[in-house]
Amino acid sequence: MKWFRSELVRDNPTTMIAHLFVCPNCKGAQGQDTDFEPVVVPPNRLAGPRFQVIKGGKQTT
Repeated sequence: MKWFRSELVRDNPTTMIAHLFVCPNCKGAQGQDTDFEPVVVPPNRLAGPRFQVIKGGKQTT
């Protein structure tokens, strides 16, 4: 089976994505649905700057 396409089926309350696979030999198709809970990242875990700015020789907080 070879992946053909995916599409968003439902977004609330849980997200569902439908995947469609096609056989390259017999051209038969098969579907697979995937349910998953979204990952919520708390604000203190978001990406920060790659480097720190130092003013006057002292590290800022």
